[in-house]
Amino acid sequence: MPSWLGDVVMATPTLRALRQLWPQTHLAAIIKHELAPMLEGCPWLDEVLTIESRTDHHGHGHRPGVVKLSRQLASGQYDAAVLLTNSFRTALMTRLAGIPQRLGYDRDGRGFLLTDRLLPRREAGRFVPVSTRDYYMGLAVYLGAVDPDPAMQLFTRPQDDAYARVLLEQAGVALDRQPLVVLNPGANYGDAKMWYPDRFAQVADALHSRYGAAVAVSGSPRERDILDQVLAAARTSLIDLPRHWLISP
Repeated sequence: MPSWLGDVVMATPTLRALRQLWPQTHLAAIIKHELAPMLEGCPWLDEVLTIESRTDHHGHGHRPGVVKLSRQLASGQYDAAVLLTNSFRTALMTRLAGIPQRLGYDRDGRGFLLTDRLLPRREAGRFVPVSTRDYYMGLAVYLGAVDPDPAMQLFTRPQDDAYARVLLEQAGVALDRQPLVVLNPGANYGDAKMWYPDRFAQVADALHSRYGAAVAVSGSPRERDILDQVLAAARTSLIDLPRHWLISP
């Protein structure tokens, strides 16, 4: 599975397509420990394997070594690996695990480690930008999926739904009468991947005025500054989800 939250969401159509393609096959996903909750309740998977990072005395996280992970995979005696990531590391890990079929895009110099190599589109020697969702789905199409459903989908547990309903009712959201939109304006790499706060605010105002939507903003503690900028720039009242989490039971 991918290493970023948004990419995991965009990978869900591929998981669905693989399950439809192989209804009786044991499907396992290997994913970073902190992202594993996103796959809880997913009906297309039989098993979720997590990669837990070690934290050193400086507070920096480090992933387990390739050899250790490959041994973990080898114990599962898997027949095939579908690599959604482009990294050399994942291809080497599945090769060392002795998985017979290894499918992925020929990127990062790892083609010789794969048994099934997909070539990403190029023009004039450069990669052609493709939606991440469609990029992943290309792997399922190669394996035989026909017109896979592109809808992205996540699943929740009843206790998650109950908690969210209480939180949103406390925030004044009429769930039965208005749509809810959540904006996440932050980004892991900072300004290079972020839109301007005032433009998020304009989107929030338009959603409220045109559709009567309740609009919430969300983010991590280190994104507090951009959340405050969006809240300050919006003309309509927005729900500050992180602060509601703190005061909710």
